[in-house]
Amino acid sequence: MQRSTLAWAAFIGMLAVALGAFGAHGVEQRVDARAYHNWTTAANYQFYHALALLGLAAVDGRIARRFFALVRTLFLTGMLLFCGSL
Repeated sequence: MQRSTLAWAAFIGMLAVALGAFGAHGVEQRVDARAYHNWTTAANYQFYHALALLGLAAVDGRIARRFFALVRTLFLTGMLLFCGSL
């Protein structure tokens, strides 16, 4: 379970960096200030979720398997719902 959590954290972190860079260089000139602010907020929170998943991977084996899976699923779902809704 730790390996897949690390893979998710790496993918989400990479995506956050890519979307943040695209926002800084490609989106800022094309949208208004509010939309740009929403974009950067979503990229930042996605990065925070990647860090949280790394922390979760660090405690794998120290907490119950089912609880670990539930927390990981909630982190991923929350990230998709929050960042996707902005």
